[in-house]
Amino acid sequence: MAAGTEDAIRQLFASETGAARAVLSEPRDRNTAVKLAFGAGQRAERTFLSVLQSVACKPGCGFCCRGVRVDVTAPEALTIARGFRETLPEDHLDVVLRRVKEHAKAIRSMTLAELRRARTPCPMLDEASNLCAVHDARPMRCRAHHSVDVAACEAECMRPEENRGIPRYPDVLHGYEAMILGQRRALAGAKLDLRSFQLSLALEVALEVQGAAERWANGERVFDAAVFQWPDAEPAPESDLPRILLGEGESPSDV
Repeated sequence: MAAGTEDAIRQLFASETGAARAVLSEPRDRNTAVKLAFGAGQRAERTFLSVLQSVACKPGCGFCCRGVRVDVTAPEALTIARGFRETLPEDHLDVVLRRVKEHAKAIRSMTLAELRRARTPCPMLDEASNLCAVHDARPMRCRAHHSVDVAACEAECMRPEENRGIPRYPDVLHGYEAMILGQRRALAGAKLDLRSFQLSLALEVALEVQGAAERWANGERVFDAAVFQWPDAEPAPESDLPRILLGEGESPSDV
């Protein structure tokens, strides 16, 4: 990683850590998760908008929303769930919950390879329009995903056994990872659940557990039911970011 890029990554990490700590220094309530998730999303939008305007990704291109794992944090899942509760009538909310539960049940019986082969759509994807139903509140890992070649995305989606990969801007990926790591560090310092979960499993909890947002903000591990390990998941590739960003004795699993 070039020195200039490393400095920018450090600044993003420090800025996101500070912003999250500021939110967590306030009295915590049902709004805490929303403040964290939306704040991070807005800062990411301002930071990366100029670069991501030049990528191949466009509305209606849903290749990356099929057959892939979607990881979310507790604040992100709680924010999406709250958006549904506040904007949908009861019968529509029931439809969303049923779709989420069906997806969660399917996920628990699949491997990552099976998920890719089946091209299972994300439960938040409107398959008629290929648009994300929660685009404004989408998780940071969805925001980070991008491609400079739509043909590569189509090939990866339609022929996953070829495992071609998708060309992306590494500096953008590093920037998002730095922001994610910064918020995790703040959550760790506040002794709040900082784990990541598969989207539908976390949404199932966020939509069904009474007072989930307040309980999470008070330090309860309300998302234990969403813990899931893909049987064929491989260790994440080595990254320079923890070495660059974390202090002595800090581990990525702790933040």
